[in-house]
Amino acid sequence: MELNRAQHLALIGAGPSTLYLLNSFTQMTRCPARISIFEVKSTVGVGNPYDTPMCEPNLLSNIGYDEIPPLILGFEQWYESKFYMPYQVQGQVLTRKIIGEYFADAFDYILGVLRQHGVLVYMYRNTAVTGIIEDTRDDDVRMTLVGKGKPYQGFTHIVVNVGSSFCERRPSNGYVKPYPIKAYVKPEYQRFVIMGMSLSAIDTAVGIAQYRGHFARCAKGLTYSCEAPVQMTMMSRTGHFPWVWYPSKNTTLFYNWLTSHSIKGLRDLDEFNTFLFLPLLARYFPDIFHQVNAFNFEEVLTFLAGRRGQCDAFAKLTLELLANTHNNVDSHWPAAVVAAINVIQSTPALAQDYAKKKGTLHALLAACTAAVPRESIERILALHEAGVLTVTTECEKQASSAQKSAHHCLIDARGAEPADKGVVRLAQLLKRTYNGLVVDTSAESLSVSPHHKLYINEKETNIYIGSAFLTPWFLNIPGLDTCAKFSRNIAKKISQTVEQENEPNVAV
Repeated sequence: MELNRAQHLALIGAGPSTLYLLNSFTQMTRCPARISIFEVKSTVGVGNPYDTPMCEPNLLSNIGYDEIPPLILGFEQWYESKFYMPYQVQGQVLTRKIIGEYFADAFDYILGVLRQHGVLVYMYRNTAVTGIIEDTRDDDVRMTLVGKGKPYQGFTHIVVNVGSSFCERRPSNGYVKPYPIKAYVKPEYQRFVIMGMSLSAIDTAVGIAQYRGHFARCAKGLTYSCEAPVQMTMMSRTGHFPWVWYPSKNTTLFYNWLTSHSIKGLRDLDEFNTFLFLPLLARYFPDIFHQVNAFNFEEVLTFLAGRRGQCDAFAKLTLELLANTHNNVDSHWPAAVVAAINVIQSTPALAQDYAKKKGTLHALLAACTAAVPRESIERILALHEAGVLTVTTECEKQASSAQKSAHHCLIDARGAEPADKGVVRLAQLLKRTYNGLVVDTSAESLSVSPHHKLYINEKETNIYIGSAFLTPWFLNIPGLDTCAKFSRNIAKKISQTVEQENEPNVAV
C-alpha cells in the first residue's frame, strides 16, 4: 500500500459507514498517511442501531448473516474465533447485539491492519464535532474541526458519516425517543402509546413486552404471558405494518432483469412503469400484475403498499406471514420495488421526474420496501392475541387521552426525518471563508454530488457526505449495503486524488 503523505483525512463518526470506509482503504493501493476519527460515544464500529443500549432486550435486526457486506474479517471467521464453534444459522436474521459485537471487533482489526501498513490513526472517542471550518486563501485550503471546544487543524479531506444522528426525529412535547427501551419501562407506567408502526415502533412494542412478561412457543404457535400490567396501542394514519422480511439477494435478480430489458429514452416514471416495471411484474408476479396492469406508477405503488381501502392490520399480517412461510414468490415483490428504485436513481430523466413527485412517492416507496423479521411479526401477533396490543388510526384522539394520564407513556417511534432536515442541521455546523470573507453556508446553498462530494453555492469542497441519511438524491431506505457502497466510492475518490507534495500544517 502506497501512503499519500500529503493527505490527512478526518472522519466524523465511527459507526458502520466509517467501518466500511476504512475497510475499503485496506483493499486499495493508495491511502491517506494520516486518519483522524471523531466519535461522540466511547464505542466504535457500531453506530446507533448496534450499540449495546439500543439492542436491549435482545432486539432483532432485519439482516441475515449472509447479507452483511463483506469485511476483511469475515463474519463466520470472526464468530468461530470468538465463540470457538462454527456459526450455525438461527432464524432468518441476526440479533443486533451480535452484529454490534462483530462490527466493534472488526473495527479494531481493520485499524490494526492500517497501522501495520504505516498509516497514523488518531482515535478521538467521546468527542462531538461542533464545527466544520473551511478557510480558503487564494489556492490554499485549510480545514478545521472543532470538538470539545478546541480546534483540530490541517485536514485535506473530511468525511461526514453521522447522518442518522442529524436526521434523528426530535420527539414532540410529552413523548420520549424509542431507544433505549429500558429508559422508560418504569413500574408506574401501565399503558404505552406508540406513535408509528415502523420497524422502530415494532422494536418498541416487542421490547416493552419482554421487560413486562415472556414469550413461549407451544403447539399452536407463539404465546405471550404478562408478569406485570401492560397495555400498548400503536398509532398510525394508515394502520398498516411493514411487510414480512424478504431476502435481499432477490433484488439483484430483478435489477438485472430490468437493466437487461432497459429501453432508451424513457422520459418519466409512468413510461418506466409501462415498459419496464409492469413487464417485470408480469414475468415474476403474474397474480399481482393482473390486478395492476392498468395502473400508473403511483397507483401501482399505492396498491402494493396496501393503501387502497382499510383492512384489519393483524389479519393482513397473518396472511403475509403465511405466504412467507410457504416461500410464496408473490411475497418477495418488495425486492422488485427496491430494484426499480435503483434503476430510477441511476437514470437522470427518471430521477428528475421522481424529484417532482417526491412528496407523494417517498412515503409509498418506504411503505413498499420496509420489512420486519418473521420472528418479530410472530411476537406482534402473540401480543395482539394476548389482548396486550391494539392498533388505531385515530392518532390525535388517542394521544390527547394519553397525555392526560399519569400512568401513560408516549413514545415517538416514527423513524428518521427526511434527508432535507438533516442537511439543515449540517449547515449549522459549517463555516466557510474565502480570502477573509464569510461564504453563505445555509441549507439552500448545499448540495451533494453523485460522487458524494459536498458542494456549497455550486462550488466543490473536499468534504464528502458518507451517509445516505444526508443525501437528498438517495431514494432507497439506507442499510448496510448502502454504507458499503458509499464508502467504497468515497475511498476510491480520495485514494485517486493527487495532492500537492508539501505537508499541511498538522496541529492534531
